[in-house]
Amino acid sequence: MSGQGPGGRGRGDAPRGRGQGRGNNPTRGPNQPFGGGTGRGRGDNPPGGPSQAFGGGAGRGRGDNPPGGSGQAFGGGAGRGRGRGAGGEIFAHKGDPIPQPNKDVTVQENKVVASNQELSLGGLSLSSSRLPPRPGYGTEGRGIILRTNYFAMITNSKARLYKYNVDIKPDPEESKRKRRRIMSLLLSREELRSNGNAVASDYAKTLIAAKELRMGKDGDIKLSIKYLEVEESVPRPNATTYAITISLTGTVVFRELMDYLQSTASDQAASYDKGDAIQAMNIVMARFPNISSDVYPSTGNKFFPYPTKKKDYKDLGEGLIAVRGYYASVRTSTLRALVNINAQTSAFYPECDVKTLMDLHGGTSQMLENFISKLRVRVTHLKNQKGEKEDRVKTIYGFSHPPQTQGHAGNSVQIKFQCDAVDPSKPISVQEYFAKQYGISLKSPQAACLNVGTKTQPRYIPPELCDVVPGQVFRRKLSDRQTAVMITYAAQPPAVNADKILNEGLAVMGVSHPDNNDAQNEIMMNKTFSQFGLKVLGSMLTVPGRILVSPVVKYRGSTENGTGGSWNMIKKTFTVPIRTKDWSFMTIGQATIGAAQISAFQTALRSYGLGDEKPKPPRGFQANLLDAQGRQHEESIDRGIDRALNQASKEKVKILLVVLPSVHTVCSVGSKLSKEKGQPQYCANVALKFNLKCGGVNQSLPDDKLSFLNRGDCMVVGIDVTHPSPGSIEGAPSIAGVVASIDSQYAQFPASIRAQKSRQEMVQYLQDMVEERLKLWQKKNRNAFPANILVYRDGVSEGQYETVLTEELPAFKKAFEKLYPVKQQPKLTIIIVGKRHHTRFFPTNPKDADPKTGNPMNGTVVDRGVTMEKGWDFFLQAHTALQGTARPAHYVIVHDEMKLGANQLEQVTHSLCYLFGRATKAVSICPPAYYADLLCERGRCYLNKALNADVGSVGSGVQFNWNASPWVSGVHRK
Repeated sequence: MSGQGPGGRGRGDAPRGRGQGRGNNPTRGPNQPFGGGTGRGRGDNPPGGPSQAFGGGAGRGRGDNPPGGSGQAFGGGAGRGRGRGAGGEIFAHKGDPIPQPNKDVTVQENKVVASNQELSLGGLSLSSSRLPPRPGYGTEGRGIILRTNYFAMITNSKARLYKYNVDIKPDPEESKRKRRRIMSLLLSREELRSNGNAVASDYAKTLIAAKELRMGKDGDIKLSIKYLEVEESVPRPNATTYAITISLTGTVVFRELMDYLQSTASDQAASYDKGDAIQAMNIVMARFPNISSDVYPSTGNKFFPYPTKKKDYKDLGEGLIAVRGYYASVRTSTLRALVNINAQTSAFYPECDVKTLMDLHGGTSQMLENFISKLRVRVTHLKNQKGEKEDRVKTIYGFSHPPQTQGHAGNSVQIKFQCDAVDPSKPISVQEYFAKQYGISLKSPQAACLNVGTKTQPRYIPPELCDVVPGQVFRRKLSDRQTAVMITYAAQPPAVNADKILNEGLAVMGVSHPDNNDAQNEIMMNKTFSQFGLKVLGSMLTVPGRILVSPVVKYRGSTENGTGGSWNMIKKTFTVPIRTKDWSFMTIGQATIGAAQISAFQTALRSYGLGDEKPKPPRGFQANLLDAQGRQHEESIDRGIDRALNQASKEKVKILLVVLPSVHTVCSVGSKLSKEKGQPQYCANVALKFNLKCGGVNQSLPDDKLSFLNRGDCMVVGIDVTHPSPGSIEGAPSIAGVVASIDSQYAQFPASIRAQKSRQEMVQYLQDMVEERLKLWQKKNRNAFPANILVYRDGVSEGQYETVLTEELPAFKKAFEKLYPVKQQPKLTIIIVGKRHHTRFFPTNPKDADPKTGNPMNGTVVDRGVTMEKGWDFFLQAHTALQGTARPAHYVIVHDEMKLGANQLEQVTHSLCYLFGRATKAVSICPPAYYADLLCERGRCYLNKALNADVGSVGSGVQFNWNASPWVSGVHRK
């Protein structure tokens, strides 16, 4: 399974066999992580773990037409629009008319709604789900046509697929990479490939076959596989033999799926469970990139083409690069199956030797060890009996910590061991061993040695003799600097994003598009799907959309129409300003603020109606961060801040303006206060927060824009759960937050917050938190409880909608039963807010696009074409995206006792996006969900020390200590 050549990648005979061929390029340097020109084969890398993925477009255009001004559509070489995406360009097919949305889909959508309205909603069951039916489609707003990153999947109604479970003994459950490799070896077996059968796999435990496999007498297929790594030509003598049992678990009949997608609520086909069909089609969809030697799989149906040129990746600094790839997922909508393809960017380790990688990363020894832990590397010093170089892949356990270095990472000079084959008379160093055994003179003997064995059976090797196996995703949290570079690199304009999806994304996924002139490649691509009775069309779908009218924003004595969902506060007074009394400021460390800046801030407070009281004391407070010896460390920082806060408390200060050194935080930054340019706007932004914290109302909306919310009997709730970031200590808790309105203008959202079991998505203590919010509402609203409760639930994946109904809905009901009279229970509506989806929309007319970015205009709503075939959902882009391709929020109604209408809910949700009190612009998700998200992030800050403590060396086993935690609940109770 090896190959050599000036430019090719080796490829083995297994479906995913990668050759280990190398080209003739010289060794890459630190600034060329992936080399250039030549290919390199690769092994099966593990797909598991949460990747640091950033959605966005990818690639540069090279169209025939020059980039034009704002709103210009641009053409390209072979009929597809391509360009650099500057200004407000929109994506367009050159010379082609804009395809109209599918009329048959619209007709069927109307039939489904009509059927829903005819039936008794109380007894309606949709696809064995408790989700409420769609009451209708929205009609408000100006109608438009949008392209979307969905592609039609055509099914052969006569075809069926066979689903099999694969049982592996012994179970390699602790190693996803090893399981994936075993499944690759299984797919190469003749028992699965006989009679021209096509078989696809999820590389975990499921096979999908186009034809029924020949089963044994007992109904199963039993095989044995001797483990073989990708770089090995024959199994090792001690290789594990795995017993494989393949069992038929079901069939997928495409006719049944299509009958379901064409059904109305009254049809028997509406009860069909589509889960197995969607899983099977997703496995088939991923088959082509999974067997492609130049594509790397990651988690969640993400695939990354091998970057052979420097323009194909971005250096993130600190030893990482950003690589662009694609996400693909099969979805269903009314009348059709669809494939959603989106650009994706993730952080990868570069292809270089480990010593170079360590130099690129820098950092302390502990940081370095965590950075390279579990990295797969190819050792470069081994040779076979013929004297030829022998590839061998190892996994880094960590640095070597021999007894002679007293727990510190040892280098090749310090580490000594007994090796009778080299020198039986005395222990030799690692440096001496490689010199005598392999004739290698180490260039960096002082570098920490790697342990490619285990903690109890270490195997030492210098980092310069190990090459990083390409295609490994970095699965920990990026640094602030890396995150900033990643966001900039991933944020591609919508025209570039759409073009890249069509010109590269389709090819990565094995879909041939209309402009494909490579006949042989098109046959191969089409065969990938046709063997399974499927075909994916290579043109983006169009869907109908609407642009909702932006609401007028009200201030005291004035209104503001705004432009593009944004407005300013020049000569405005807050709707309900709270006179700021007993305020002061506190400088942190080296931060300074002069009398001129304080005066400018006082002017801002006065102009917005917050009074003109001076800070007390006028000199403010200072937090000295140095200890008695003039040193700054964690304890001295905490002590200095605590001392300053205690002084402010003694002076009975109620609100503090905290001035920090010039670093980006949620508080005021000294350098921004000092700059005359932009100072009024910055002071205005701080004043927004001042007024909110004091209980005021910054802006409000006309009564007609809030519909049923104007009755004064509805509490709007936001819920979110935030999980530990990659790299947190084991067992680190998740943070749950609940916010709820208390006033009729929906400005104040006090909160309840809890730490709960690690990575548990459902809110563990929801009943208690809901009771806290209801009691505060009662206190603020004449001792009455709300009659209606509208919940925006953030952070729930599609597979957890039912879980919300089985776990969180009962928690609400228990809280109601405890606080309300039996016959006066409130009406509850729960809406899931999705923001981590991959649906994107692209304007087809420059008049419907944002003139600066080419994104859809703010207020764009889509509830047809790519929405749920049986449930009730809609996409809403309330905001104006500042860069990249805009991501609309996805709202899914999972419980509706308030019996809301489509226009009613879409308009109210859109209007609420203009009431985010901390900004003078519409925000991307509804403010209750936004506030809950901010609350959870605040909770993470409270636990920062506990979550990100230095837990010692790799594999230390240190876990989060609940008893020693500085905080688990009880914050923001007032």
